[in-house]
Amino acid sequence: EPRRWLLELFREGFAVVDVETTGLGRRDEVVEVAAVDVEGRVIFESLVRPKLGRVPAEATRIHGLTWVDLCHAPTWPEVADALADALAGFRVLAWNAPFDERLSAQSSRVWGVEHPLPGFECAMRAYSLCRGMNGGGVRLSRAAAIEGVLLGDQSHRSAGDAALTVAVLRALHVRQAQAA
Repeated sequence: EPRRWLLELFREGFAVVDVETTGLGRRDEVVEVAAVDVEGRVIFESLVRPKLGRVPAEATRIHGLTWVDLCHAPTWPEVADALADALAGFRVLAWNAPFDERLSAQSSRVWGVEHPLPGFECAMRAYSLCRGMNGGGVRLSRAAAIEGVLLGDQSHRSAGDAALTVAVLRALHVRQAQAA
């Protein structure tokens, strides 16, 4: 039940993970990852050097990251282990969890390492259900505009998008508490 899920989240606490990638395909990798806690504090943030040694122009147009930005960044195996440590004890969410989870696991496969991260709960699906959208996909920027928490454009950078997800969930939680 989505409303109960939301109440439990804010009672127990959680962290939101967001990734930026080299693209959407089966060989693409994470190039940035961040985690933000229920209070909106960044608890983890890192650029990630892609093993393939490049960032396609299409991806750069979305998040602004280039190979020059990433060539000296830590590798996914280094980042994934540190991220797993930072997330220990948290319920972990992502806006479009299937995407973030797939690209995280895919990055582990590209590097040939065991995947250390837990599964992610889908904030987008729960938001859609809470808002009566039948659990369908809704862009984070649209949800943020609906909830009145989007100031300007969505950043498409990991920490900003994770913080925006927390803000959307918090606004929805406050609205539902006022309606009860």
